[in-house]
Order: sequence, then structure tokens, then C-alpha cells
Amino acid sequence: MKKKRDLVFKAGAITAGIAVGVAAMLFAVEMLLTAKYSEIEAPELERVPGYDSGYVARYRAGLDTADMYHDRPLRIHVNNFNMRRDTDVSQLPPAGVTRVLSYGDSIASGFHVDLFNHYTYKLEKRLAADGRRFEILNMARGHSPGIHAMHLRVDLPRLRPHWVMQQIELANDVSDEAFVSHEGYDQFGMPQKITGGRYILSWDDKWLSTMPVGLEFLESKKFYLFFLQRVGWFLSMHYPNPVFSLEGDTFYYSMGYDRHYLTRGRLERAFERMFVTIKAMQRYVEANGARYVLLVSPTREMFFENRFRAGNTALYEKALARAAQLGIPYVPAKSAFEGAGGSELFFDFCHPNFMGYEVLTNELYRHFK
Repeated sequence: MKKKRDLVFKAGAITAGIAVGVAAMLFAVEMLLTAKYSEIEAPELERVPGYDSGYVARYRAGLDTADMYHDRPLRIHVNNFNMRRDTDVSQLPPAGVTRVLSYGDSIASGFHVDLFNHYTYKLEKRLAADGRRFEILNMARGHSPGIHAMHLRVDLPRLRPHWVMQQIELANDVSDEAFVSHEGYDQFGMPQKITGGRYILSWDDKWLSTMPVGLEFLESKKFYLFFLQRVGWFLSMHYPNPVFSLEGDTFYYSMGYDRHYLTRGRLERAFERMFVTIKAMQRYVEANGARYVLLVSPTREMFFENRFRAGNTALYEKALARAAQLGIPYVPAKSAFEGAGGSELFFDFCHPNFMGYEVLTNELYRHFK
């Protein structure tokens, strides 16, 4: 009996020692990675009150910083309600003012573009020149419809808009949405909880890229993300995904290490989930007495000869058809981009330059006019 107790004690001591050693090693790796990421200048973000999720984040109110682009600083100012806007706003719309909440991906936030070149700023000024008082508020929240829906549930009852405008771009947003899982739905069909996403706030509020493969309690830890990315690179290199092969006919944004995860089946399900969520957001907005419109931005690959042109054009047209089928009001922009310079209106595969933002402003102006 005594020998058995001794054996159990030794086994327990060895196990505990190994566990302590592994924990100490992981803690050391976490601190090393934290020191590394501390040197990265990233936008200051915060979790949204009411959601215990590092996937649902927004800019910190009062942030005033510079986004460096080609050695040129682009100022980012965040107002009192966590919007990218130079001026503060009241919680409720001023009398006689039509308030519009603008959601979307990095195009809607204004990635690498000055605020005065962004369609939210330009559209508000254009309508003001017509004597129409609008607040077009750049919400700068999230990067795919599932995450926009979580923000909207908080923002709409607080800010009481007359309109909600949502922007999507398919090459980026479909692959972003492929990482998001929904848990539970409200009466409008909006997700009550999401898990997963392409980006997450770490425990010290650094904006990091990840893959949703479970173990939620570890997802905000840098050592876990570091491990996931290395495994992802190995799988993507040694088990190539046909979507990203030379035979692939549609461009989808990826981080490289996530290519094995972005299978055609996941991407197709993400497309369908996007539009189910967008329709649910429309229902929620209209049930609260406001109006909804969807801006569908084009992809650069649609405007010049390349192996992705036909596939991305078909994906864009599929999105318009699905919006029409579901009764979602939308503003298309492909034809306007074709007539104004096509691929010259982008600085990468999806982000417009200042000329592209002018085209988007024109199309939105026609809608709101």
C-alpha cells in the first residue's frame, strides 16, 4: 500500500513539475512575443461593453494618431462615440438632421485614406451643398457582416439613426466571414454571439490575426497565435488548397498561413451566411423605424485581363442577384468604376484610392439625392 502511495506521489510530482515547466516556458514565450508586438504601432482598440469577445472591437474614443502610408502620415481621429470623425456628435440626432450610420470593412473605415477623401465625409458635404442636413457617421467597426451585426445591436438603440448604410467587398469580406461562427439568433435573425474571426484583440489589446480552431480561452494569447500561424504555414505549403492554386479562378484575400482553412466549401457557406446576416440587419434596422442600404464595392481584378477577372466578376454579380432576391436595397458600383478608370482607381486588390472614393461618393449621392 505504501509503495502504491509513493508511486502515485512520484507520478503526481513529475506531472506537476512538467506542467509547471511547460507553463513557465509558455509564459516566457508570451512575454517575448509581447515585447516584440509592443514595438508595432497599431490603432488603439477596445472591446465593446456587453460583449466578452476580442473579436468585437472598436477604436478608443478620443484617439488621435497617424496611419503611416508610404512614409506619409494619414491622420486618424476618433470622436466621442468611437467613430472616425473630426468632430464629436450628440447621442441623439439634432433636430432636422438625417443621421446615417456607415458600417463596412476597411474600405468603409478608410484604410490608408485621409478622412476628407472618404465617401462618408464627401457625401455629407455634397448633401450639405444641396441644403440637406445629414450626418454620415463613419462607424469604423469590424470587417465582416457577422461582426457588423454585433456592433449594430449596440449602436442603433443608442444613436437612433434614420439610415444604416453597410459596405461590402467580396474578395475580402467572404474570406473574412469564413472565420466567423454564429451562436444563437434573435427574432430578426442576427447572431446573438459570434466566435472566431480573422482578427482578435490580445489580452493586452494588440490587434492580431488568428484562425478559429477552438480553445477560445487561448485565442487571446500570442504564443497560441504564433503556434497556429506556424502550423498553418506548414499545412498551406504541404497540402495546397485548390482555391489558391494556379488553376484558381477567383481571388480571395488570405494571410498565407490560412489558405488551407479557406476551402471552397467554407467560402461558399460564408457567402450565404453574409447575406443571411445582411438581411437580418435590414429587418432589425427597419423594425426600429430606420432605412437600410447596401453598398457593393468592386474588386480591382474585375477591371483588367488576369485569371481572376471572370471569377471575381461572377462573384460580384452573384452578390447583386442575392441582394435582389432577398429584397435588400443596394447601390452597385462596378459600372461607375469601369467608366472612370477601372483598375486605376485602386491602390491594391480592393482598396480604392482617392479617385475610387470619389466614384463611390457619386454613386451614394445619387441614392440619397
